[in-house]
Amino acid sequence: MKHYKLIILFIFILLLIASSLWTFFASDNQNVIEVGYLPTDHSAALLVAKHNKTYENNSLNVKTVQINSGSNIVDAVASGDVDIGYVGITPVMQGISKGVPIKVVGSVNMGG
Repeated sequence: MKHYKLIILFIFILLLIASSLWTFFASDNQNVIEVGYLPTDHSAALLVAKHNKTYENNSLNVKTVQINSGSNIVDAVASGDVDIGYVGITPVMQGISKGVPIKVVGSVNMGG
């Protein structure tokens, strides 16, 4: 039951992030929110929400982009290749130490 609550919390946080980005950055030509993720069970909330069409049901156009390492996700966010990185804290801290302007808005990988 605890894991179910965490998944719901992660989905809510991700929807909040996505809707915030949509509000601030969407234009007529830019209506896709790209989320970089690792293909692991830690990304379950992201993938369950996509499978259940949670984003579409909330008028969001979310594209998931599979990336092969956490540090590559940080690089993709820093370069603008993806809008959001669904990544653990270690690559985030490495990115921050290199001067990448990262803002952590929700926690993931708490159960792994």
